[in-house]
Amino acid sequence: MKVILLLFALLHATNAKKTQLRNRELTATADYFECILIEIVADLSGQESKFEHMCQGKDASGAFDMIYYIDDNNNAIPDLDEEGYDIMHNSGRYKLVLTNVIENSDPVITTTPDTDWDIVDLEGVADQGRRLKIRTTGTSTIAIVRVKGKNNAQPTKSASELSNAFFGTHGDPQNLKKRYDLCSFGKMIFTPATGDSFEDGVVEIEIDEPIVGQDVHTLSNKVTLAIYAKFEYHLFNKFDHIAYIMPDGTTYGTGGPKGWMAFAYIKQYLSVFNNENAMYLSHQVHEIGHNLGLYHSSHDNLAYGDQSGVMGYGYTLYDAPQMCFNGAKSWQLGWYNDKALELKSVTSPRSIYLSFFGNYDEVPNNSQSDVVLIRVGYYHILYNLKKGINSETMEFENKVTVTYMKNQRDLSSSKAALGPNDKFSFDSVTVEFCEAQNDKALLSIYPSGSSSTCGNFQGGLVSGGGGTPPIPVPVPAPVP
Repeated sequence: MKVILLLFALLHATNAKKTQLRNRELTATADYFECILIEIVADLSGQESKFEHMCQGKDASGAFDMIYYIDDNNNAIPDLDEEGYDIMHNSGRYKLVLTNVIENSDPVITTTPDTDWDIVDLEGVADQGRRLKIRTTGTSTIAIVRVKGKNNAQPTKSASELSNAFFGTHGDPQNLKKRYDLCSFGKMIFTPATGDSFEDGVVEIEIDEPIVGQDVHTLSNKVTLAIYAKFEYHLFNKFDHIAYIMPDGTTYGTGGPKGWMAFAYIKQYLSVFNNENAMYLSHQVHEIGHNLGLYHSSHDNLAYGDQSGVMGYGYTLYDAPQMCFNGAKSWQLGWYNDKALELKSVTSPRSIYLSFFGNYDEVPNNSQSDVVLIRVGYYHILYNLKKGINSETMEFENKVTVTYMKNQRDLSSSKAALGPNDKFSFDSVTVEFCEAQNDKALLSIYPSGSSSTCGNFQGGLVSGGGGTPPIPVPVPAPVP
């Protein structure tokens, strides 16, 4: 699998790569342009993904909702990563301000020898980049936009079929809404957009021009403008997530591949699907996962390589696979915090019952000895049983998985998958899988070089509470 990271250096060369921005109210040489720097993850095929820094600029109404290209052949903008602005890990945090630029054909602006730049840190500022509104608990709405164009260009599936695939409105047994409900145990609920022309969460928007061969980013801008013209408001001001469903024939980038699958804004509201890809369960859950701030789950240096959860490979299946997230992503999402345990350090041997996370509702709160998720340093430990809500996990089934993720905005990396009697050591700590018992993995965790508690498991249990704080969302357990 090939993973491409495009830096915001803009590749100062005659064929400079383009990163995005523009203020539609200004023409020719202008004094001022600004945009929010965001990270987009594009899933181009089963073998290739692309991370890109993009610029989310203003439309005519002044809203930051358009993607714009910056042509920087004049080398006016330095490599912002080298300047200390970690765009990849801070999607929506920074605003780029440019002066003395030239507006060209939509959606491109060009720097000049007189262009100056500045960065404004929006951390703690009102939700200018839509970064602060995204949440991983509670109820969120999704607006599905089915895009049509001239010559009968439209997605293969009808609005009704799309609604069924996302929300199960017509009896689809497995859908995005159900997956998040089950995996979060009712803490993350998605509901269909309502009002105006929406029907079961879907609205149709027609672009009065041919679509085949268009760059999907340019087309997305046109869809955004058409939506505003139709409703006279921005969808992101009313709904939490927006998904554009494009017909076949668009390209990812000018002259790029037509076989792209989907892409999503990190910690932002928008995901975009290429036709039939919107129907595949794993693609839906995966792209919305990016909106929630999740990066890919890697294994063996492959960005999608960890197939134990939905942030790994996607599958061209309508109602499968039924699986959730790996340990690192589960910790990031926070759904199991009241039945998880973080060990800041391991100074003596101890025993822990690691319950299958699918039995979350049967595990006591704030326990030191019976949990569904453990974090030791940057390592996350989960029992990946192949049953129940996780009955179609595609890898490491019935194993205790150990996943590394230092920063919540990084790729996670699968480090070990343990069966009974297996052990794994890291950072002077050893995790040993003593035995499996009634959907629980009996673990011994001890300083490397010390004795395991597997021989006296009960003697190594620690009593009392002290788990991580519970999530204050009182909800009933879902029914698979």
